[in-house]
Amino acid sequence: MVLTKKSYNNVIGKIEKKLLYDRINFLKNIPVFHSLTRTSLGKMTMFFSKKLCIKDSFLYKEGESADYVYIV
Repeated sequence: MVLTKKSYNNVIGKIEKKLLYDRINFLKNIPVFHSLTRTSLGKMTMFFSKKLCIKDSFLYKEGESADYVYIV
């Protein structure tokens, strides 16, 4: 099976666009981000990363300093 570079980039581009669209929509539903434009939110998503956590685990405990802002 072979995929041309152009076709590969086309497929990857569509996947990336879908992921960006989903991240923007997720942020748009959070009150603090609601008033921001889709363009601004799109730019912000470049600085976010996804963190998988184990159910019932702690991100940080009361009194500890947090190194990150978590959007759950």
